[in-house]
Amino acid sequence: MAHMDLIDSLIATYRTLNMRVRPLDPATAGQLSAGGTTLRAVIADLRNDELTSSQTLKNMTLSDSAGGGISTSDVEILPPSDEENVRVLLSEFGTAREAILALIRELSDDQWAAERPGAQGATSVHAYVQNLVDRDKATMAQINAMLPASNVS
Repeated sequence: MAHMDLIDSLIATYRTLNMRVRPLDPATAGQLSAGGTTLRAVIADLRNDELTSSQTLKNMTLSDSAGGGISTSDVEILPPSDEENVRVLLSEFGTAREAILALIRELSDDQWAAERPGAQGATSVHAYVQNLVDRDKATMAQINAMLPASNVS
């Protein structure tokens, strides 16, 4: 598959989070911070973005290029409660990530390349997934700055 590098990168992000962040004590993980934000807040934002992205990609793959376009108006993301720890947020992120992977793994090259109209202009599944990969890289750099040296490789 021509898009395996992107798919592998999406998988690698979740694996890395599971290896580096999930083992942390939930109380400790919630207190780690850098640059004025906490690890919990970064993971919550990542989870929220992934939920929205999952719905967006679903809409992209289910509509035709002349169809209704991209809409995330039916995605309702509730802010994390104080009781939700980093592990819960990671699990929710993982569920949304797996939904994305299930959607894109079986797409043909034409489906990856087809442009879909959206709120911010036309985009393809390929471009959208590339943006997810780029977001993952930036977010992982932010997370790595917060982790104890023993958790960063």
